[in-house]
Amino acid sequence: MVHDVNLVHGLLDRMGLLAGEVTGADIFGNGLGSLGTVRVTPCDAVLTVFHLTVPQLADYHERVTLYFDDRIYELAFPSPYLNHHPTSLIEKRSDGHHAETIYHRPSYREAFVEELKGWWSAIVDGAPVVNTVEHARRDMALLGAFARKAIG
Repeated sequence: MVHDVNLVHGLLDRMGLLAGEVTGADIFGNGLGSLGTVRVTPCDAVLTVFHLTVPQLADYHERVTLYFDDRIYELAFPSPYLNHHPTSLIEKRSDGHHAETIYHRPSYREAFVEELKGWWSAIVDGAPVVNTVEHARRDMALLGAFARKAIG
C-alpha cells in the first residue's frame, strides 16, 4: 500500500493539495485488509485507501481512481509478477447525455526497470532524485496515522 500512498501524494502535490487529518481507519481479516480515509485540504474532498489480500485466490487488482466534477481518471495496475503487462489509464467524461470512455495507450516498459534506471541515474550521473527520503517519510507517516487511528 505504500506505493499507492506515494502515488497519491505525488498526484496531490501536482494539484497543489495536501493530505490532512485521518478521519477513519480499520484493519480487518487478521491484517489481510485495511482501509483509511483522509481529509484533503484546502478543498472539501476525501481520499480513501483500501487494501485487501485474498491469499487463496489467484487474482490481483490494484487501482487508483480520481473523481472530479467533470471526469474520472483510473490507473489500473497489473500484477507486479507479470512482465510486460501495462498499467492502463482510463478516462471517463460526459457532455450532457453523451458518455465517453477513453483508453490511453499504455507503455509496455517495465515499471521496476524504469525505477532502477532512475536510481542509477541519480546515483551515478547525479540526476535529480524524483522520490526523496522526505517523500518516503511523509508516506510512512500517513500509514502510521492510519494504524494509530485503527487501533486507537
